Order: sequence, then C-alpha cells, then structure tokens
Amino acid sequence: MNKMKLSAIIIIIIGIVSSISISQEKRTFTIDDMFKFTRVADPQISPDGKWIAYVATVVDKEKNRSNSDIWLIPSTGGTPRQLTASDKADDRPRWSHDGKIIAFNSTRDGNPQIYLIDVTGGEARKVTSIPTGTANHIWTPEGKSLIFQTSVYPDCFTGDWTKDKACNEKKDEEKAKNKVKARIIDELMYKHWNTWIEETRSHIFITSADGKEVRQLTNGKFTVPPIALNGSEDVQVSPDGKEIAFATNTDKDIAWSTNNDIFIIPITGGEPKKISTGLGADVSPRYSPDGNYIAYRSQKTPMFEADLWRILIYNRKTGATSILTDEVNFDNWADDLIWSPDSKTIYFTAEVKGNIPIYSVNLKREVKELTGGPYWHENVRLSKDGKFLAFTRREISYPNEVYTFSMKEKKVIRVTDVNNKFLGEVKLAKGEEVWFDGAAGKVQGWLVKPPDFNPTKKYPLLLIIHGGPQQMFGNAYRNDWQAFPGAGFVVMFTNPEGSPGYGQKFVEAISKDWGGNCYTSIMNAFDYAVSLGYIDDKKISAYGGSFGGYMVNWILGKTDRFASLISHAGVYNLEAMHGTTEELWFPEWEMGGTPWDNPELYLKWSPHFLVKNFKTPTLITHGELDFRVPIQQGMEMFTALQRKGVPSKFLWFPDEGHWIMKPQNNELWYKTMIDWLNKWGK
Repeated sequence: MNKMKLSAIIIIIIGIVSSISISQEKRTFTIDDMFKFTRVADPQISPDGKWIAYVATVVDKEKNRSNSDIWLIPSTGGTPRQLTASDKADDRPRWSHDGKIIAFNSTRDGNPQIYLIDVTGGEARKVTSIPTGTANHIWTPEGKSLIFQTSVYPDCFTGDWTKDKACNEKKDEEKAKNKVKARIIDELMYKHWNTWIEETRSHIFITSADGKEVRQLTNGKFTVPPIALNGSEDVQVSPDGKEIAFATNTDKDIAWSTNNDIFIIPITGGEPKKISTGLGADVSPRYSPDGNYIAYRSQKTPMFEADLWRILIYNRKTGATSILTDEVNFDNWADDLIWSPDSKTIYFTAEVKGNIPIYSVNLKREVKELTGGPYWHENVRLSKDGKFLAFTRREISYPNEVYTFSMKEKKVIRVTDVNNKFLGEVKLAKGEEVWFDGAAGKVQGWLVKPPDFNPTKKYPLLLIIHGGPQQMFGNAYRNDWQAFPGAGFVVMFTNPEGSPGYGQKFVEAISKDWGGNCYTSIMNAFDYAVSLGYIDDKKISAYGGSFGGYMVNWILGKTDRFASLISHAGVYNLEAMHGTTEELWFPEWEMGGTPWDNPELYLKWSPHFLVKNFKTPTLITHGELDFRVPIQQGMEMFTALQRKGVPSKFLWFPDEGHWIMKPQNNELWYKTMIDWLNKWGK
C-alpha cells in the first residue's frame, strides 16, 4: 500500500473517530432540558410481589401541559410495559386484591374519573361519572368497591345519590349561567393556595366496581381530607372492610386552626367518631393488618404548622393512644407510614440532614435506619409479604427512578432506567456537601458547580434560599440545581435556622426571629463561599421564593454586598401579609400574635421598613393567583424600588399561583431570571 492511500485511510479513520466522539459528547444543560426528562412517581406493588406499576409524566412544552401514563415493570427489573396511552393524565394506579385489575384516575373525558384496566392490557372501563371528578381512590378489602372523594354541596345531601347528583348539577348549572360572578363572603377561610373556597366540600364516597351503585358516606361543612396540613392517603379502610378512618378539621374557624383530627365511621356511613385527642394536627391514619391499631402522624402544638410530626397509635380495642416516636427517640419529622404484615413494625421516611432515609419503629419504640446514604427517598410501599420495599429515589444529579430494598439482604436495586437516554445526552451538575459556621453552630449546605468547572477560574455565585421557612433543601434532583450551573453559575443552597432535619429545636429557632440568626447564617454562607477561592466576591447573587423571597427582601435592606437579587413570591410587608394571606395560624405563630396584639415583631422583621437602604438591582416575580403570599406584596416592593430609582423589574404571571407551573410560563421565568443574573450578577 502506497503512502498516499495509507494517509487517506488514516484521515478517514480519524474523521470517523472524531465524528463518534462529537456525537457522544454530552451537551450543557439549558432551560429547554427542564422539560426533557421523565418524572417517575407513585410505585405500586402487585399483590403477588411480581410487578410494580408506576406513573411516568412527560412535559409537552408546545402544548403547555404535561401528560402522565401508567407503566408496569417486573419488581426485579426488566423491560417496562406501557399500560395506558391516553393523551391526558392517567395516574394513581391501585391494584385490585387479586392482582388482575388496576384502578386509576384519568382526565381523558374531562374531570378526573376512576377507570379500570386489566393488567394484561386492553381498553380501560370507566367506573365513575362524578360532576366534580374523583380523587384519592382506594379499593375496599373484598375488591368489589372503591372509596373516593369528591366535592359536593352539603345542602344537597339526602342519602340518595341519584337525587343528590341532580341537585349538585343544577346548582353548578345555575352558577355557570349567572352573569354575576360576585362572591359574598362571611367567614374565613374563603381561599387557599390558588383556589377560591366555594360552597362545596370534599367528602367520602363509595362506588361499586361497575359504577352502578354510588353512595355518599360523609357530609357537612368539614372537608375530607382537611384543606390544610393534610397528609398523604388521609382516608383508609379497615382490614375487615367494616370501617373507614379519615382526617378532617371540624373547627368553626379553620383559618386559624391546625386542629386536624382522626375520625372513624362505619363503611355504610353514619356519624363520625373522633379518636384523636390532641389540639394540633393529626393526619395519615393507617390500620394495622391485624386490625388492632390505627397509626397516625400527630403534632401536639396548636397553630404551629412546623411542630414535630410524631407517630402515634390508637388501640381499637381499648381506646388508648400511645406515642411511638417523639423528641426523645426520634427528633425529626416522620412521614409516609406503612405497617409490616405482622403488625409489629411501622416503616416511615423522615427528612434528615438534607436527605430522606427510610426508618422502622417497632411497638417497643425502637427506631432503626434502613436505607441511608446521600439519597432522597419518597413514595415508599411495602410488598404484601413484607419481603421488600419499593420507592422512588433521586439525588442532585439523578432524577427519580423506582428502586427496591430487600428486607433480608438489606440491598437496594434500581428497577427502572426511564431517564437513561436523557442522562446520556446532558451534562448534569453534581452536588458537593459542605458544612460551615452558622449563627449558633454548624450549618449544612451544598455547592453545585458548572459541569465543566475549572478551579483556577473565578465564578459568579448564586445563593438560593429556601421557603417555609420550615423547609429542608437537600440532595434531590431539581431544575434550578441544573439550569443555573448550566448557565455558568456556581449554586449554593443551605439549611439555616428553621430547617427540619437537624432536630426540632433547630426548626423552632426561626420563629419570632425571621431576620435574626437565619440572616446571619446566610451571610456566613456568603463568606464561606468566598473563602473557597474560586468565587468572585463582586459577583454573588441571591434568589429565594416565599420565605426565601422574604429573606432576599430582608437582605435588600440590610446589606449591599450582593451584586443582584431575585425575589419570588416574597413577603415584604408583614402587617399587610397577615391581612391578606389565608392560613392565619402561620403569621400569628411566627410573629407571636396578631399585628394589633403584638405589633413589635411585625415592625422589627418587616422588610418594608428598610426601603431607605435599598440599592441592589432586584428582579421580582409573582403569580396573581397566589393566595399564600398575595401579589400585593410584590407590587408594594416594586413600587418602593422604582420610587428609589433602584434597577428593578417585575415579572407578573396572571395565571399562576405561589409557584410557576405551566411549562411556557416556567420557561419564561427561568429565562428572565438567568437574563437578570447575566446582566447584573456576572
């Protein structure tokens, strides 16, 4: 072979290799990638333990909505099979007790209704045709009926659903035809989150599996599940199928009451009987398989929504209640309760130091950690034989997938790989756990660096502050943990005072001290980041939503060390906030009373008294349908910034609530934030 031919072959080979390398090179995460991964949730184990049904949700940005479908996969892993393929939302799969049928919710005909589908496939069969749709369905133990909730007018109730349905439809029709849309309000709470509270109330119903017989089981001005501080699966059926346990709040003034309670009624209906006795929130009832107990989550302090969530058990034979977890043997918030088949152990999750491990507690009050590590576990389920758990797991650089945990081998196995293609195409930033000195002890945080991070360069920093304030940031995949590093920023997020996962005393440290130690710890995070050597101290920005937005507003009035700020749905005027928010127990607990009874803290911690110090360029974003932190808060602050001549911009969403959820709105939100940071923070 002559030299020219050999050279030509070498050039061709190099070209092919280069082409392969280019085609396999991952791209930098952009805003568009926020809509390209699949959301995996709600794994449900078949009665024989051989299959797991789960929900996979994809976002269609062009249609400005998401679509969910139900999939099946062997519990040992393997090839998944799509069970539903509607272009609308199909979710909440629930296995029949013989494992042959899955009941699910679908919006394919408008409002969500219950459908049944054979696990072997075929056409789904519609069960319900409820005017206001159905929610939270579960099977009764004998497998012939389903329990669900829907909203109805309490004064339509007669016990005959045929008549009651006609009454409800007539009222809705009259309201729709009425050209006057005014509301006459004579009590709180008349709105919640982003929804107006109408005359209807959510109540418990039962339907035969063929949909021919429907009965309403509860009625009244109370709501099932409770409007606020509700738990997951707040309605449960006893193992013998004779009784229903549920959570609700029957207090007259629910706007300043967290007094949710556990009630029981016969499955045939009747007068509810309260079994919980505390004045705080009681939710998430769970019958033990032997029928002897009802476990539930409980807070003991009235009006304190961030009180310790404990596990209590009610003895159905004696009527006595005992505590399984408290500040002595487990000082973090318990959630996601599941009984073992022998009724001797409860499995649960808890937020702990930026992660969500799975724990167990037995009737002797002995707590053990089952699955630790730097992971965020959710949607925990237990196989009927008790041999394995199924759950979703995620971390900063890895979206949710379904996993199992073998009780015998203590081994975690990944079952699904829904996002493998996405992970093979996009560079995802990894998280690095850090600890630094806070105002009164060590504070945990994370650094998320751009995927192509170079430690010899100087980077702009975005410090993200969580809401709540009693909320925990941690090792979980989120779009903001990826979009901002993809745009070239190092992201730092922390869990200062008020964050759960570090003991209840740390949670309570924020109350009545909003701009105190928490602010100091956040500024210490600023200094810690600068000390690392690769952060440009002149290019540090802060962003937060809800309480995080409050802290951004507080920072605006307390320091000019930040290059730029972004405040989303941030509390600005504490006194006005009390008068326009919906859950009044929150500001009254956090500020020690009403503004007229205890004005001192409202004055001390309100950012609107610091306007004279405002200097930092600030972007405000807010949803008009936000009833938690009403949009007037953002309007007031924007007026002050403009009046002061501070560079500022207001992104106002007329069709969003507390968070920006619609895909195209979400895209604009992130684009506007990154543009703002590029202009002022780089």
